Amino acid sequence: MPANITQLVEEVVSADPCLSYALTSGLINYSALAAKIRPAVERLYGQGVRVNTIVQSLRRVGRNMTLTDYSLVARSIASADYHIIQGIRERVFPVDELANVFSSFSKKSLPADSTIIVFVADGLATLLGDERVFSVIGKGENDEEFTLLKIVLKESYAGLPGSSAYLAQVLGNNRITPRNIIRRGNQIFIVFRRRDSESLFRAIETLQRPPPTWEASAN
Repeated sequence: MPANITQLVEEVVSADPCLSYALTSGLINYSALAAKIRPAVERLYGQGVRVNTIVQSLRRVGRNMTLTDYSLVARSIASADYHIIQGIRERVFPVDELANVFSSFSKKSLPADSTIIVFVADGLATLLGDERVFSVIGKGENDEEFTLLKIVLKESYAGLPGSSAYLAQVLGNNRITPRNIIRRGNQIFIVFRRRDSESLFRAIETLQRPPPTWEASAN
């Protein structure tokens, strides 16, 4: 998940063709739109965001964005490769400790195929890692285990905006609430609590469902 709020705002707007058109055409009340998308932005950001901050981001996004093909975003998700990674733990610590954490990985020769994801926001670093990562930094008594749904987009879709917000919107419409959604290039990680396996498999079934345009063209 991008830590930059403007990137998140672009993700949310790009996932809705009506909002995209209204923003790029200038036919929009920025404050009203900011209030409308605020819950989605906060869900992706992981904490509260002021409406005025979203308004400023909307102005920046509106000057530079081009309309996203909503059906193309859906197609990129449906055609992606899906992987389930279990035994993931989470640790949150001050960002100034990040260098020491990565130094410990170097000293212990952490395997190259280890799963490790770090994102930074408001002075805190959140680290998601597998068993090998936490064998280096140490397990805590209160560490909660998670399952990652790793979605790998085809390279041709790597730079397509709107995927994270589209995922949040589709999953929300199906009453599926993941812990987090994180995008890194053509890879998207959806974080589920370990006990939430039913939601995980419903998410896969929902996201791999072909968009309506595919079904229509196939008949």
